[in-house]
Amino acid sequence: MQGLILLDWDLTVVDLRNEINDARLPYKIQEMISQGWIIGLNSDTPFRRLSSWYSSLDMNGPIIAEKGAIVWWPGCEDPIFTAPEIVSVLADIRDRIMLGLTHRDEFEDYALYFGDSTEFVNSGSRVRGSDSVVVAVDAFRLCSVGLFVRRISLDGNLDLSNTQDRDAKPVDDLLVATCRPCSAGVGRRTDSLVFSIDNELYFRSVHVNKTAKSSGVSLVFSEWQLPSKAYMIGNSMSDHLNISGVDQLAVGNASRDYKALASKTASEEFARGCIELLSFIQSEGQG
Repeated sequence: MQGLILLDWDLTVVDLRNEINDARLPYKIQEMISQGWIIGLNSDTPFRRLSSWYSSLDMNGPIIAEKGAIVWWPGCEDPIFTAPEIVSVLADIRDRIMLGLTHRDEFEDYALYFGDSTEFVNSGSRVRGSDSVVVAVDAFRLCSVGLFVRRISLDGNLDLSNTQDRDAKPVDDLLVATCRPCSAGVGRRTDSLVFSIDNELYFRSVHVNKTAKSSGVSLVFSEWQLPSKAYMIGNSMSDHLNISGVDQLAVGNASRDYKALASKTASEEFARGCIELLSFIQSEGQG
């Protein structure tokens, strides 16, 4: 085995439209697997969605989902929950948020979608009726809460370009009000709830502080025999694992803070940047 390579998904492999911007990526992955590399995914994305994309790219390594909360290795029938006690807590928070979205006066002109939220906001779906904003809540998340906010255009399309902070503000207020009293029920102070805001995609998420992409990777190293050399390809500080022996690599569209910590930054963005970094790893392995 040459080593382990983990890729983040959103804004690393796929772009803002949830598309792979270079069709060569699957071929590059297969080329490296044939050379002995183990390649998998490490993302905030739910396991069900990651497993579908993982299969489409025919990877051979682990899947680490929902910021390290869920880990799966090829050959395992079911994924492992790194913190199983948080599943019921996050399910209760999601239910409370959805109750607020349907009953509070400030959401009178907000529509609610519950299901595969990523597919919904990226598939050209239309919303009929008089509502001006839709909140798409992810039904596939087991150890976190995730939702998108989108303004609805006059023709019913979900319009990211015209979505504004003011559209998301009532949702943010609801999330904070819902999560604050629930934090005490999660456990220790270090297990408090973390509320994350992404105004590039107008995506909001809630995680328990103890879950992190690094905890999932640590479990992978402890449970399965792997080569000591590993790489993490990402775009943001949540991809910084701070684990000895794991090199941090950044795609060209990565945040400034993450680029500063990366040992190598691609000149290209998204999938093209991933291909560039995979070629770099190959050259290091041959050096």
